[in-house]
Amino acid sequence: MRSLAPNSLILTASNLFSAVLGFSLSLIIGRGLGESSFGIWVFSLAWASILTMICEFGLNSFITREAARIPEKLNRLLLLSLVIKLVLVSISGAGVWYLAPILALDSSSSAALRVSILIAVLALAYGSFTAIFRSAGLMSPILWLNMLGGITQIAWSIWIIRAGGDVLSLIWVALAIDFGQLIAAVFVWWNRLRASSGALEVLLVDVTRMAKDTFPFAASGFLGAIEARLNILLLGYIRNETEVGRFGMASRFFEAARLLPNGIYDAAFPAFAARTSGSSNKILFQRLSQLIVLYTISVTLVLILFSRQVIQLTYGDFFILATPTLSWLGVALLPTLHNSIMEVYLFATGDEKYATRLGLLGLIVQILVSIPLMFFHGASGAAIGVLISELVIWLPLMKRIKNYSLE
Repeated sequence: MRSLAPNSLILTASNLFSAVLGFSLSLIIGRGLGESSFGIWVFSLAWASILTMICEFGLNSFITREAARIPEKLNRLLLLSLVIKLVLVSISGAGVWYLAPILALDSSSSAALRVSILIAVLALAYGSFTAIFRSAGLMSPILWLNMLGGITQIAWSIWIIRAGGDVLSLIWVALAIDFGQLIAAVFVWWNRLRASSGALEVLLVDVTRMAKDTFPFAASGFLGAIEARLNILLLGYIRNETEVGRFGMASRFFEAARLLPNGIYDAAFPAFAARTSGSSNKILFQRLSQLIVLYTISVTLVLILFSRQVIQLTYGDFFILATPTLSWLGVALLPTLHNSIMEVYLFATGDEKYATRLGLLGLIVQILVSIPLMFFHGASGAAIGVLISELVIWLPLMKRIKNYSLE
C-alpha cells in the first residue's frame, strides 16, 4: 500500500480533476445549448467513445501489464500498439464516416459524427502513451496533461457558446485539445522514457503475436464500449434526442463518481500484475475493496436522497424530469464499482477470459432488458437496465475471486 499510495493519489487527482472539468463542460453546454443540442453533443461523443474503445483493442491494459513486467520492451510495445490501433481505426472509422448520414439523428449530428471519428483517432494514440506512463510509474504527466487540456477546453467552449457557436464548433474544439495533448505526451515519452526503454522497432510477427495475445482484452474492451454507450445510442433511435440529453446529463454524475476510484484501479493494475505473492495481492485487494465500498455508499446515498436538489443546483430546472434517472444510476453505482475492482484483479492476474465471458453476459442482459424499459420509461428505463446488468454479474465475480483468484 505504501508503494501504491503515491501513484494512486496522482491518478485519483487526475481523475478527480477530469471529473470536475468534464462535468463543468457538460454544465456549460447543457445550460448554453439546451436539452436537444446537448443530446446531439452526447450522441456524437458516444460514437467517438465507442470507436475509441473498440479500436483500442484492449491494448492499453495489455501493454500496461506487459511493460510493468518487462520494462526493456516498453518502446516496442508502444509502437506495436499504435500500429494495430491505426489499422483498426482506419477500417472502422471509414465505415462510420460513410454511414454517418444513416447513423446520425439529423444532418447536424451527421457532421458532428464525422468529426468525432478524428477525435477517436487522437484518443487512441494518446491512450497508448498514458498506458506506458502508468506502467513506468510516470503518473504526473497524466495529471498535468488532463488538467491543462480540460481547462483549455472549458475556456474555449465558453467563448464559442457566447459567440453563438453550435455543437459542431464545440466538437472541433475537443479535437484540437486532443491533438495538443497527444503532442505533449509524445514529447514526454521522447525525453523521459525513450532512451532507456529498448529498441524502436516494429516486426510483422510481433504485430500478429500481440493482436493474438491481447484478444481477451480486446473482447472485453469491445463489450465495455458497447455497454458504456449502448443506452445513449438506443435512446436516440428508440426515443429522441431529448431523452438522450436527460440520460446524458444523469450519466455525467455516474461517470464522475466512477472516475475517482478509476485512479486507484489504474495504479493497482500494474501493481497486481507485477506481484508474485498471492498473499500480498490478497491483502492489497481486500484493502482496496473496503475503500471502494465506503466511497460508493457515500456517493450513492447523495445521488438517491438529493438527486432533485443536485440537478437544480447544476443543470437547472430544465433537466428536472431526469431526477428518477439520476436516482437509479446512483443505485447502480453500488454493484458497478465493486464489479470494477474485481475485474481489474482478474485481468491483472491472468484470468481475463472469465471476466470477458461475464462481460458478454452483462451486455446481453442489458440489451434484453433495456430495450423494453427504454420504450416505456425512456431515460429512467435505461438507468434501470444498467443496474440489472451489473447485478447479474456481481455474484459470479464474487465467487470467482473467493474460490480461485485469491486462494
